[in-house]
Amino acid sequence: MDIESKIIHTGNELLQKHLTWGNSGNMSVRNNENQMIITGSGTNMGNLTEGDCVLVNIETQEWEGTRKPSKEIPMHRAIYRNRPDESDIFIRAVQL
Repeated sequence: MDIESKIIHTGNELLQKHLTWGNSGNMSVRNNENQMIITGSGTNMGNLTEGDCVLVNIETQEWEGTRKPSKEIPMHRAIYRNRPDESDIFIRAVQL
């Protein structure tokens, strides 16, 4: 299973377990030392499909493709830069 497939699968699991809803969260996985794959802006965690993830350079924050990545790149970037042992991150909004 490739990284994007794992993100899609995890998004479905998070929705089924009521840990996220709609587009209230974002995920990323470190692809290598300099890159992460992050969910695209406005994507629905429970309905992710191929092409909903974006390859981002951790150092420059530049991305590949036409889909805009999550606006939370700076937070994911900071975690990866300060915690080289971290390989994946899930962040969600808290419903009050």
